[in-house]
Amino acid sequence: MARLNPQPRDAADPASAPAEVGLLHDIYARPGFQLRRAYQILMAIAEEECARLGLTPHQQTCMGVLHRCGSLDQNSLARAMGMDRATLGQLLRRLEQRGWIERQTASADQRRKLVALTPQGAAGVPQADDVADRVGRRLLAGLTPTEAVEWLALTRKLTGGAEHECPIVLRSPSTDSDAPSPRQ
Repeated sequence: MARLNPQPRDAADPASAPAEVGLLHDIYARPGFQLRRAYQILMAIAEEECARLGLTPHQQTCMGVLHRCGSLDQNSLARAMGMDRATLGQLLRRLEQRGWIERQTASADQRRKLVALTPQGAAGVPQADDVADRVGRRLLAGLTPTEAVEWLALTRKLTGGAEHECPIVLRSPSTDSDAPSPRQ
């Protein structure tokens, strides 16, 4: 894989990251290192913002997916979130204990568990969506609006082109033929 070779920036530039210079320049210039560091920063911001609502970032995402899609079986929800089923099961237990989601056995197939927001959970979605918006603004604060749009387009292209490398399937319920239809 080709390495990125960013040039050191002017030290007076507040956007200049100290990681771009020095003995570890070649390591810091690796795409994988930069993606991992961006993820660390994202999670620090997301955990801080989500804590205001008593949520984890993944719980916030789960509530957003259920709000937009309605009742989903656990497998479809896991695929929609790009999460393994075991981790999702733990996340759902915590949301269920708080009264924010409910799980029921599907009438047509007793093996399927359907997950839906409770009225209490649905009432928290607007605040959870506000949190997600703040996280995005904070993460992209160092970019111009044009750069932010370009970054998102390039990131989608990168993940779309490498999707086959990941063992965890990401699939929107709208393209998942076995997913229940969304709530009206």
